[in-house]
Amino acid sequence: MRQAIRALGWATTALWVFVLIFMGTIFYSLANLGVGIGQSRAFPSNKGLTISLPLLINNTGYYDISELNLTTCVTDCNGTLVSASTTYVPSISRGSSIEQAHNISISLNDFVTKNLTYLLFNDSVLNVDTFIILKFAQTIYFQTSTNTTMPWGAPLYNFSVKEISCNLTNRTLTVPIGFENHSPFDINGTIRLDVYDDKMSK
Repeated sequence: MRQAIRALGWATTALWVFVLIFMGTIFYSLANLGVGIGQSRAFPSNKGLTISLPLLINNTGYYDISELNLTTCVTDCNGTLVSASTTYVPSISRGSSIEQAHNISISLNDFVTKNLTYLLFNDSVLNVDTFIILKFAQTIYFQTSTNTTMPWGAPLYNFSVKEISCNLTNRTLTVPIGFENHSPFDINGTIRLDVYDDKMSK
């Protein structure tokens, strides 16, 4: 009976030593995990703007990393969601590193549906919340988050309509407009103007 109790005690001690060593190596691997985000670059897209963030992860720890999930949520100063983007990396082996671009897409078409049209005409600051979730050794999940701000340049800043002139002979209206493009992408497109007389029914 005493031998069985003694053996159980040794087994319990060995188990605790194993758990402590395992947790220690996990924290060591976490402390030595290299995560870097490079300089962001903005590119025009068919729908608006894409901001690309170079992501570098160097796994110098003892265990593989799996199920890496990087999510960014961009909101305006009122907390309205402008964009949500996710990058998923299935696995990063120990002793290896990966480089991958995390792309944040901002659609100008959503500005109307989300009541964000003021961002077309006014410079502002956007809030960027970043969430990172990953798993060590197929066992332990780790989660962290950061918050930063990003300047926003309005594509139609200081939009104004100048004095309208009318040519009755040619039946034409001249409507001078002006604005400054503070955004990092070029502006091209068509402006539509509808003109009605004062007899049009409301």
